[in-house]
Amino acid sequence: MSIGSLRDASVVVARDNNDLVALLSADFPTHAGPYLFPPGGRREDGESPLECARRELREETGVSAEHRWARTRSPCSPPHASTSSKPAT
Repeated sequence: MSIGSLRDASVVVARDNNDLVALLSADFPTHAGPYLFPPGGRREDGESPLECARRELREETGVSAEHRWARTRSPCSPPHASTSSKPAT
């Protein structure tokens, strides 16, 4: 199985003053309907994870959040990045 080239990405968990979390909704007919997901996407060349997170939040939601950013997870490989043909358990 070929996974193509992997690129770094950032995902944003944006909370408001009432601790409500921003999620996007999109219809994916090939996957049986609509899904909710957090803003995020691939990093551009030379972009830091924080710059990517800010850009993706602005591009996907129209919201610019400049305060109280916190890194919540260390960089990691996505589950599909395994070169093994066995499913992850």
